[in-house]
Amino acid sequence: KDWIVTEKIDGTNIRVVIKKIRGDAYRRVVLNKPNIKRLDIPEKNEAIFRLIMGKTDNANTPQFLLDAIDRQLPMEKLAKVFDYLTDGETVILFGEGYGPKIQSGGKYSKDNGFVLFDVWFSTSRGELWAERDAVKSIAESLDIPVVGTYCFGNNTPDDILRFMKEFVDGRTTLCSMLALEEFNTVEPEGFVCRPARVLLRQNGEPLMWKIKFRDLRNRKG
Repeated sequence: KDWIVTEKIDGTNIRVVIKKIRGDAYRRVVLNKPNIKRLDIPEKNEAIFRLIMGKTDNANTPQFLLDAIDRQLPMEKLAKVFDYLTDGETVILFGEGYGPKIQSGGKYSKDNGFVLFDVWFSTSRGELWAERDAVKSIAESLDIPVVGTYCFGNNTPDDILRFMKEFVDGRTTLCSMLALEEFNTVEPEGFVCRPARVLLRQNGEPLMWKIKFRDLRNRKG
């Protein structure tokens, strides 16, 4: 089967949780968590909430990165893009925080930011992970970057592994697609590979495998 190959970003995991609450209940919500904002929409008798978190609930995300994400994803924009959400429905944007002081993220851009790689929905119809085209469409609607896609032949496992060997051996080159947006030519940290259609593990998370080029070079050495 063909696989989707996307760029692995050298940054820090970020989750942006977006929730809609309608009716009188939204007026009684008390904000008791850090990094959470709300936008009341009284004419619709509803409010939209946004919580920015790291990979875990207790992860410490630096304030300068939180500020950058706040500028990228203001409440008014989220309310417009996710206007279709109904009471109690939730969207989680999964991505990577990058830029100066975030791992080696300064190689991508002189500014901090958030790049999207996955989207999860919890709606009245159930829970689902967005397909790749839907993730790209959401990123476009939000006007934020999405991790770039690479193509090697038919993107079969053999095609991908063949390219990685040639890359590590120095027989070919590859640029970070995120860095190219800032006209920087640096190599990507690695790949994230997943089936062309979303498949889930037993724990409900998408099936994927990741590889860092640094790890391949270390094994070779």
